[in-house]
Amino acid sequence: ASSELTTALEELTLDTCGIQAGPYSNLFNVLSCISSLTGISASSSSVHDSAGAVLASAIRKLSNLRALDLSSCSLGQQSAEALADALSCLTALTVCSLQGNAMGESGWSQLVLALSPCTRLTCINEYEWSEKLLAGTSQELDLRGHDLSNGAFNVVAWLLPRASSTLVSIDLSSCKLGLKRWESVFDTLTSFKQLTRINGYAWSDAMLAGLETRLDLRDHEMTEDMAAVLGWLLPRCASTLTSLDLGCVAISQANAAAIVAGLSVVTALTSCELYGDGSDGVWSMVRAVLPRVASMTVEHLSSEGVGPSYNRTYTNEGCLACRSHAGGSINVTVREQSRESCSVWQSRSEQL
Repeated sequence: ASSELTTALEELTLDTCGIQAGPYSNLFNVLSCISSLTGISASSSSVHDSAGAVLASAIRKLSNLRALDLSSCSLGQQSAEALADALSCLTALTVCSLQGNAMGESGWSQLVLALSPCTRLTCINEYEWSEKLLAGTSQELDLRGHDLSNGAFNVVAWLLPRASSTLVSIDLSSCKLGLKRWESVFDTLTSFKQLTRINGYAWSDAMLAGLETRLDLRDHEMTEDMAAVLGWLLPRCASTLTSLDLGCVAISQANAAAIVAGLSVVTALTSCELYGDGSDGVWSMVRAVLPRVASMTVEHLSSEGVGPSYNRTYTNEGCLACRSHAGGSINVTVREQSRESCSVWQSRSEQL
């Protein structure tokens, strides 16, 4: 019976079994001998690190294994190291699911790199990757709305460089990346020469090449992802961008911080239009930009519908001297203009 098992069994399912090293030690010993196995599923089996390393040692000899599902098995860093060694030997794999395990950034990095010899892989962590992306010939990568936390991002980071010479469009919006992971993506995208569309927005060739002089994003929704992209692109045009229009764009405090980081190195800016109601992040941008611009307009909608809407135009006549301004307050002229009557309310000196 044992001989028949090792030559005939093709699929083994141990889902929700609560696998432990001790009670399952005999199974692990036999498992490594079942050369006919093409699929193993142990999803939600609470393997833990104690059994993870033993299981990894058992499967590394299964050269015919095409599908492996160890999702949500409570595997940690210790298991990741053992699994990485095993995965590098499973070159026949086409499906590999490891999501739902807290193996940490370094653990996931090890696992993803270990998959490099698995050239037949098409499905990783339950996502069907296109053959073109896997082959490095893809022109588009659309993952918007996918949760790229807990290891999924590492897969993207591993595959993305393959398409460096062909990718035209990438959309990672609403993927729960966070600023740190966006920065990692940006480091990779820097070498992508064909890229023109990021998160659904078609950036100009001049912007991507660092030659843009005027950037108009009026009426665009400023999401966290958009702010991160903008904060990355602005420094490229540090010496060329003279005009930035963010009119009718609501900017939160968090998003303003990402944009300000990019704006802080833009030395050519002379004109900027912003929108704010005094309670959001626009004023931190005003303080960051004003020392370097000759004119700034802030579209100001009165809060809670009290009072008329108006524009504020800040004119900095001493802009050249202010370029080297090291700190403190700056005197500017403020003109408030009613949107209804277009009449000038008042002009006065104001400190920011």
